[in-house]
Amino acid sequence: AINTTKVGDKVEIVASGLAIRCTIEWSAKGDLLPTFGTHGTVAAQVSHSSLSGSLALHSDGGSPPLPIRIASDRSDCHGEIVVTSLTFSDGILSILLNALKGEIKKLLTDELAPIICD
Repeated sequence: AINTTKVGDKVEIVASGLAIRCTIEWSAKGDLLPTFGTHGTVAAQVSHSSLSGSLALHSDGGSPPLPIRIASDRSDCHGEIVVTSLTFSDGILSILLNALKGEIKKLLTDELAPIICD
């Protein structure tokens, strides 16, 4: 759902219920044994996420005033990204990564939220 509200010369936008599903290819190589490496895929899902912020409408000062520029204010941007599912496949590390997927989901959720507005 996307909701908008005009407050003064700004339009506040809230997009909620955002979700995405994708498959990502990954690979890893060791520092000690550079010839040892593995790769695989991960099916990832993000659900129950949101993004909000405001846009400032700058007018030309005419009568009636017409918008000439729209500017975003990243200081009031807020994102909440919730990684709800990860399933690793292929590769020798998949078993270990699937065992750690709870911690990986939490790490991704914590790390993605602050950078979504950058």
